[in-house]
Amino acid sequence: MSAEPVDGWDDIPPQELEEDLPLPAAFSEEKLTLGWVARHAKDWRYVSELDRWYHWTGKTWDQERKRGHFHTARNLCREALMWPGAAELNAAAHRQLGRASTAAAVINNLRNQPEIALHAEDLDANPMLLATPDGVVDLKVGKLIEAYRDAYCTKCT
Repeated sequence: MSAEPVDGWDDIPPQELEEDLPLPAAFSEEKLTLGWVARHAKDWRYVSELDRWYHWTGKTWDQERKRGHFHTARNLCREALMWPGAAELNAAAHRQLGRASTAAAVINNLRNQPEIALHAEDLDANPMLLATPDGVVDLKVGKLIEAYRDAYCTKCT
């Protein structure tokens, strides 16, 4: 067998175009993910069994239906264009940071972050806690307490 060139193969572009190169470490999807966690982890949870995101309202954990988690990732990617060192990024890296696919990659990474991962059984797990607009009623003692994240209440009277 001889290794003869195949017609058309000479026209194939190189595998690593400038567009395909990864972002510099300071602007990588992993760095953006960690930035998102540092900024938003206290107010967001992801339940993989349900493939649902939950956002803390100050009273309860509401199921996210407007893709707010994605919008926070998009905003972080846009903001990264103003970080120190962003001026030195080439045009391809600037475009990559502005792509929805970069924000989607951040969201995909977030699904595996232990700081925001939650199990479905953790939601409304304590039947003796009742969320109300004024706080949480502890039904064991009949006392109204301030709403708190770790109660993981999703329902409110």
